[in-house]
Amino acid sequence: MTILPKLLYLFRTLPLPLPKSYLEEIQSYFLTYVWRKGRPRVPAKLLYLPRCNGGMAMPNVTLYYNATILASLGEFFLQSSTPRWTSVEQTCVGTHLIASLVWLTSKQRPELPGILPSTALYLKTWDKHRSRLLTNPFLSLATPMEVLRYWIEGFPCSRWMARGVTHLWHLVLGDSLAAFLTLSGRYGLPDTFLFSYHQLHSLWKTTNLPTMLVSSKVTLTAFESFVLHPEVSTRLVSLCYAALNAPTPNYKWNFQKAWEKEMGQELTTQRWQGAYVADKGAYNCTSLREVRRKVMYRWYLVPAREKHISGASSTCWRCLSEVGTMLHVWWACDKLQS
Repeated sequence: MTILPKLLYLFRTLPLPLPKSYLEEIQSYFLTYVWRKGRPRVPAKLLYLPRCNGGMAMPNVTLYYNATILASLGEFFLQSSTPRWTSVEQTCVGTHLIASLVWLTSKQRPELPGILPSTALYLKTWDKHRSRLLTNPFLSLATPMEVLRYWIEGFPCSRWMARGVTHLWHLVLGDSLAAFLTLSGRYGLPDTFLFSYHQLHSLWKTTNLPTMLVSSKVTLTAFESFVLHPEVSTRLVSLCYAALNAPTPNYKWNFQKAWEKEMGQELTTQRWQGAYVADKGAYNCTSLREVRRKVMYRWYLVPAREKHISGASSTCWRCLSEVGTMLHVWWACDKLQS
């Protein structure tokens, strides 16, 4: 699809707040092409999902637009080969670091009278989608230590960073905040750090981060891993788009519920993903892939469905004895098995 790189180029080079109607109009061209101006038979949100999650990987223009904005924001975390435009935007926010401001909520951020419109767009988009990019949107383990000066008055951020503790991730041991003796042995902290450590411990207890750690087993999202280890080679647009386009946990589409009802068993998310992966790699032939995906989506009309539409017989046209459900017609029919 040659149109997508052209759109991404415009989104990246012109960080402008685009109206929702404009993005929806572009998306309508995609949908019109797919359905040939006919009535959609598969939900658009399902088509946007990756193939490994049951979708068809159809581009979502709005999500790609937001992903390009977030990718531009992600470039402020690079330690080397930083784009020159980042220094221009950084100059307009005074002594505050844009890479630190993103970890604050809109209410916690200081007033920035000289902020550029593009920077304001980055932060606004980040505030809207940060829960998709972080394990815990309230206090992420990828938060730089420099941010603590906004939360703890007089906190010696530079002293901790000079010892190699650059992010909250470095303070974690297992599923909890590491003891001071452990941190002292790991980073060579003198006893003068003990008071600021207790300040950290107090902040730790006042958030829901300990609960999040136990439930998530100290996992990091792809974006958080990038913040901890920023690489120029990271494909930030793809990384952010994948996070924004992730499926809703434990949500089941109507075709999934219908298959489970006919089979008489409930399938876990992992089993469904295994079915999607197996379906994706079954054939190289495009037409056969299309047929298999249509079967999965329960696209075709079988006798059991035709009865509800036209009142026709629901009996299987092969064996003429059983009800022609989707499962029976495509798999369980005795005539088909023999």
